[in-house]
Amino acid sequence: MKYLLLLLLLPISVIAQEKISTEQPDQSYGADVLEKKEFQFETSVYYNSIKENPNPVISTTLLRYGLFKNVEIRLLAEQGDYRDVYISETAHSTYPLAFGTKIALVKEQKYVPGIAIVAYLALPFTNFDHQNSQWSPGFVAAFDKHLSDFTLTLNGGIKEEAFEHKWEYMYTTDLKYEVSEKVQVFAEYFGQYEKQEDPVHNMDSGVMLLLNKKCQIHLAGGMSVAHHPSYYFVNSGIAFKL
Repeated sequence: MKYLLLLLLLPISVIAQEKISTEQPDQSYGADVLEKKEFQFETSVYYNSIKENPNPVISTTLLRYGLFKNVEIRLLAEQGDYRDVYISETAHSTYPLAFGTKIALVKEQKYVPGIAIVAYLALPFTNFDHQNSQWSPGFVAAFDKHLSDFTLTLNGGIKEEAFEHKWEYMYTTDLKYEVSEKVQVFAEYFGQYEKQEDPVHNMDSGVMLLLNKKCQIHLAGGMSVAHHPSYYFVNSGIAFKL
């Protein structure tokens, strides 16, 4: 009977020990999705310094819910002071308000990365009267590969701008290192470009601290590279899973 109870409790223990996996604070999407009926809340506050522009202070909040096996839905909100400057002038912004989904396509194996598709649709309900009320879509392919204590993440995608009918290409390369069971650091290159325009190059880095298996806090910062107007940003926040 004792061994039977241990076998029954083993799956519960494995599930309980699974660490929270977040999209913030970096700009890359991972390939993992939430389990069915799981809810996850992620939020960050960004301070942005943009040359020759006001300095936006933005709250970025992501709500995630596991809808089916391998499928989650999400709601993204980016709001705050000088929001439109932030959305228009930085590569780490997305949309003021958007509904989205992430679908896991391939589970990571020994020689195969995890692969997922992320899709967003901007909801123009928070746009001002003088702005286009457009339902801008965005699509990203995400690739993850764990290499011992390192995790390499690659993204590539395309999205329509929030306030104009222009399309831009996005790409990221992110490398995370697990310093300990509770501390993880990352360094990342990310960028975007439009046709007939120079690419916007950026880099950032940060640290994530696991308070427990379901709660994480983070601190990060980054900057543009050879871009006008130049900018830098810092962000901090928290994420937890229910």
